[in-house]
Amino acid sequence: MVTPPSKLEMVDYKLPVDTNHFLSPPNSLRLKWTSAPGGHWQMLLKTIVEFGRDISFEGDTISFWCFSETEISSDESPRIALQDVQDLGSATISLLADYGPCRQANGFGSPFVRAFQAIV
Repeated sequence: MVTPPSKLEMVDYKLPVDTNHFLSPPNSLRLKWTSAPGGHWQMLLKTIVEFGRDISFEGDTISFWCFSETEISSDESPRIALQDVQDLGSATISLLADYGPCRQANGFGSPFVRAFQAIV
């Protein structure tokens, strides 16, 4: 979902696959955006639910790998939140919260998963 003048690169309403930059082969998702006053963008990532399988994730960290051709500060990064199938969700935090700027390639884990689990 995009409200101009903000922009979000999508292919068929999905984040595009990037085969040039990835942590684990052969690909990754590319998040390319422009945030602008008066605009808004939002992307939702869902796990696949098939054949009544219960998909559960263990642990207390969601890991991300950030690659940027220019430095991105925590304040400039997108904000993220988690939401479960019952529409219960976490607070929204900066994608780079507590990790400083993203330069070329940084790995990090999101610290808010414990808070999300506490509300479920």
